[in-house]
Parts: sequence; C-alpha cells; structure tokens
Amino acid sequence: MKKRWLTLALALCLCLSLTPMTAAAAKEAYPVKGGNLYFDTGTGMITGCDSTVTEAVVPEKIQGVTVTGVDNDALSNAAALRKLVLPDTVSAFWNGYQLRNTSLQSFYLPRDLSFRTAKSLLQAWYMPYLRELTVSPDHPDVTERDGALYSPDGKTLLLCKPSLTMTEFRVPGGVEVIEDNAFDFCPVLERLSLPEGLRKIGEDLGESSDLVLDRLPSTLESVGAYNYFTVEGGVLTLPAALEELGENAFTAYDLDRIEVDPDSGAFTAVDGVLFNRAMTELICYPAGRQDASYTIPAGVETIAPSAFEEARNLKTLSIPDSVTLVGDYAFAWSGLTEITLPAGLETESEWEQGYLFTGCEDLTDFRVEEGNPCFRAIDGVLFSADGTRLLAYPAGRADTEYTIPAGMVEMNSRTFSYAGNLQAIHVAEGNQNLKERDGVLFSADGTRLLAYPAGRPQESYKIPERVILIENNAFDRVNSLRELTLPASLADVGGLPATSASGITAYRTAEGSPFRAVDGVLFSADGTRLIRYPCGRTDAAYTVPDGVTTLDERAFSNLRHLTQITLPASVTRIERYALSWPWNLTDVYYGGSQTQWEDVLVSNYNYKLFQARMHFGETPAAGPEVRGAEAVRSGGTLTVTADVVNAAGSRAVCALYGGGQLLDARTFAVTSARAEASFSFPGAAETVSVRIFLLDGAGAPLCAPTDVG
Repeated sequence: MKKRWLTLALALCLCLSLTPMTAAAAKEAYPVKGGNLYFDTGTGMITGCDSTVTEAVVPEKIQGVTVTGVDNDALSNAAALRKLVLPDTVSAFWNGYQLRNTSLQSFYLPRDLSFRTAKSLLQAWYMPYLRELTVSPDHPDVTERDGALYSPDGKTLLLCKPSLTMTEFRVPGGVEVIEDNAFDFCPVLERLSLPEGLRKIGEDLGESSDLVLDRLPSTLESVGAYNYFTVEGGVLTLPAALEELGENAFTAYDLDRIEVDPDSGAFTAVDGVLFNRAMTELICYPAGRQDASYTIPAGVETIAPSAFEEARNLKTLSIPDSVTLVGDYAFAWSGLTEITLPAGLETESEWEQGYLFTGCEDLTDFRVEEGNPCFRAIDGVLFSADGTRLLAYPAGRADTEYTIPAGMVEMNSRTFSYAGNLQAIHVAEGNQNLKERDGVLFSADGTRLLAYPAGRPQESYKIPERVILIENNAFDRVNSLRELTLPASLADVGGLPATSASGITAYRTAEGSPFRAVDGVLFSADGTRLIRYPCGRTDAAYTVPDGVTTLDERAFSNLRHLTQITLPASVTRIERYALSWPWNLTDVYYGGSQTQWEDVLVSNYNYKLFQARMHFGETPAAGPEVRGAEAVRSGGTLTVTADVVNAAGSRAVCALYGGGQLLDARTFAVTSARAEASFSFPGAAETVSVRIFLLDGAGAPLCAPTDVG
C-alpha cells in the first residue's frame, strides 16, 4: 500500500510539473441586462453569471482580454437567462448540461465554436425553450438554407432551426447524411420526405413521436437508433443498400408487414417479420399483423429490444431453445396471454428483466424452464432466478389478491400497474423490505407508497401520514378511484397518475400539506404552480385561476375530453410535457396580448399546445352552448343552422319530432371552439318541432337542449 501511495504522489508531481502555471488572474464583473457576467482575465473564460441576468451580449474583449470560452458551470445559476450572444472568438463551451438551468430562447452560434462542439449544446433537452437560433455568417462549418443548417458542401443536414409550426419537411436533393437530433427543435413535425442519394439517418432525429416517412431511399445504408419512424401504407420496405439498423430505429405500431429487397446482404423478411440475414436475430414483428400465434424459427438466437412491442393481436408465442438473449421491452404492451421462457434465455442486464412484459394486460401465466439463469416462475408470477426480485405479475390473472413472498427484496414501478383484477396486495410474514396497509403496498418504513391495486373498488383513498413519496406508476391505471387525499407528509408528487387510464377526478390535501387542492385540481400551497389536473375528469373546458405562474411538468397529461384551456396573463412558464397530451385540445385562450405570450417560457415538449388555436385577450363563453339557431324551409327542404360555441370534440344532434315521435335526426361533428352547424332535411313535414342537442363522446349532454322556432 505504501508503494502505491508513493507512485501516486510521484505521478501527481509529474502532472503538476507539466501543467502551465499562471499567476492568479482577476475575476472581472461585466455588466449585462439584469446583472453581471464574471470573466477570468487569465484564461479568457466566462466563469459565472448572476441568476438575475436575462440577456447577455458578450463583446470580443473584456478588460482588453479576448473572450475565448464559457467555463464549466458558468451558467448553472443563470435561471433567468433568455438570450445569449457570444462573440465570434469563443471556441470552447464546457458542459452543455449547464444550459438546462437557463431559460434560453435565443442563442447565437459564434464563428470559432465548431459545430461539432455546438451540437452538444443544441439539443432540446438542454434548451427546451429555444425559439431563435442565429449563426455567424462567417462560420466555417455551417451554411444556412430555407430554415435549416447544412455542411458547406450541402451533403449533411446538420440541424433544422426551431419551428413550432412546421409539420412537414422535404430533405433537399444532394443531402447524403442527416445528423443525430436534426429535428430536435421541431416538436410538431409529422412528415419527412427523403431524397434518393441519402445514405445515413442519424440517431434520435427529434422529439416528434411516430414521424411518418414517405419511403426509404434505395441508397440508404444506415439508420440510427431511437427514431421511432413509420411509413405510409402499413408496409415497410428495406432497400438492398441498408446495412445498419439501430435499436428502435422505427416503430412497428402501424405496420402490417416488413419487406426486404432480395439483394440485401444484411436483412431478410420471412412472412413479413424482420430478421438479420443470417436468421440469428429477430428484429421486428409488425404490430399490425393479425395472427394470434407465432413460432419463432429454430436457429434464432436473439430477440431484439421492442421486437414484439404493441403486437396486440398476438396471443401465444413459441420461443425455441436456440434463443439465448432477449432485449428490453421485447414483449411490452403485446396481447400475449401466456408464455414459456426457455432454459437458456437471458438478458444483457438485470434492469431489462423487469420491463420485458410491461403493459401485457392479457397475460395470465408465466412458465420458465428449469435451469434458466435469469428467471424463475413462482405460481405463475415471474421472479429473478434467486427469487429476490419480482419482475412481472401477470396482469390478466383473475385473482383479486396476491401475497408477495418473504424473500422478495425489490420490484419495478410497473409490476402491478396493469393488473386490473387485483384488489389487494399482501406481504408474507418475515418480509423485511415491504409492508401492506389495507391491501396497499408500502416500503417497510412506510415512507414510500409503492403500488395501489388497480382493481381496488373503493372510490376514495386517503394516503397515510408518513408517506413522503409516491412511486411512479403507483396509481396510473386505477379506474375505480375518484378522489385521492394527499397527506401533509408528502413532499414529492411526481408519482401522481399521468395516464388516461386513471379514474381520479379530484385531489384533496390534508391540513399542513405543502400543496393545496382547488376544485379538485392540485396546486402548490401558494397557488402559483398548477401541479396536476386529474386525468379522470371529463370536462371539455378548464380555466386556470388567475395568479398561477407555472404549469408544472405533466400538469395536463393524457386527457381525452379537454378541448379548451383558458390561461391567465399571470402564467410565465409552461414546463415540459405540461400540455403535451390533452389529446383533443383545440383552443387555448390567453388573457394577455400576443406580445405578452411571446415572453412566456414554453418548453418544446408541449406538442398539443403548439397545434391548438391561440386566442389572445379573449374570454370564452362560460360553457358549451348553441346560439342563433334557426330553421329555414326552401323547396321542400328544411335547413337548420346554429352556432355551436365551446364544444369542440362534441356532437351536435338536430332532431325532428312530430306527434310526439322522433321522425329524423342529423349529426354534426364539432371540431373547433366555434363552429357553424348545418343540418338538411329534404322532404321534412310542414308541422315538425326541431331540437338541437350537444353531446360529448360518451353521448352525455353538455348543456340543455335548444328548441328551434
């Protein structure tokens, strides 16, 4: 040990002797809008920034010293920073992660900062609010054309500039490579057209989910991972030139079959299922395939990640003994009802074992052949081989209760999420890691709520005091629960349900809670942050109270009925995913002006907000209603017209009555907050009464019927 320490000491001395030593330099304060930047005159680096700075336009020299870079964590506290213009002399920018703490909406790419370095910064994860990207006209790595950045020779598409409105993009001819994350700042992009001559598509093109491609060019050689694209028509054809396909390169949700050019040297398709050429890896089973059963061919050794994901029609799967490796989420959200895992089947990591069968709601039984080194089935439930990790509970089981064995130590957050029949989870005596209370699962010390049974019939539940954390997915698919009361001890609400499968319609808070509920909606105690709107609500419209400044992450998540939101002018920040998935949102009313709205910090991850119609300085009507209805008869045809207000996503039904009987009816689909409905009744009798109904998606009335004179 002594010899080791001497060696380390000598190495340190050597490093110090080779390191240039400079005299301590002054840290100069440079005033900018809202406060100061701090600059090291010895290194030429920006080293700090006041938290109050809103705009920083940096000159080429400070105190006569050239500005050459941004130091590690220099901007970590710059929470208010919205605009950053660095001088063209900057060539270094350490730690792009520090930008996550800023509010950057505008960024200037300086001449001397290589695009390769800049690309590590220019990611939506680091700059979620970015709206404006300006590039030095003298930048040697970049040329700009039609809102996108390219390499000087035009052969590489580097990055599409931020756009909240672009839904389609045509990659120009001559482009051979599309860089990773090229569409990161285009959250509503839906369709991408690719040219012949394109050779490579990078990884994770952007945040737009299920990007639709017109086709794969015949020249394409490589597609990176995590692109999740699909193609029109339900059939994906891989060209002969394609040699590399990254993990989750495309999504099979909408695919009926996959075809491969017969001249391909890398891939092949058998009965519409994709394999590598050697038939040793099953890469993708199309989720749209109608077959209820499938047998993996003998000789296949690997099942790729997500290979059978979303294959809802697939009920039984036969896995041959030759398969020895399976990737994460390989069978997730499939329709499997039972499965047997061969003795030699393994995963690359323990983490993957717990997510292979996520979302398999029809699965009733697991079987594992004896001798498997990773898995073990106990009474049809899947465990790790040593029995200490509960990997998957068969969600389709009819059992209403389950007892966790004494030796079980851990499980993942979705273990019981999809078990719709389960009403109580018990813990065997002797288990030192878990405890149950009224059939609800907690950590042994009672501070973490781990799982609430999805089939528990009670309509209300009060989380016990001592709980400080709700595990993710603990309540996600609980349909019967309508009202959830949070204890004063709860410090973190990140685990509250954010899926449309949740039935919760109201939150309540105990006295002393750091949160408060207003009309069932959860806010911070001071009312400035809207934290969670209950996923189970069926209201078509909601007005955010005045005084709210922030919509928290996932505030309005996975809502099917909400079509209209009114935001007060007090809102200054909308966090990522706050308005990503109110699926049918059509109209947003903002209490301020359009100029004020442009100052609101809105994360790029709010797809539905960007797709909705914005109304500035307007107040919507109090609720759905029919206005100005009238009936006009012409040439034997009765035409009924009416303005339907604040009822987007509903149905307007116009009914004719005579002699107390329904004679005829017409339906009009209301797709916007203001719609003019028109109904035509050729040959209608002279003496009829007319009534218009407004109905929601389930057929429930949204307002009183309107009689038309």
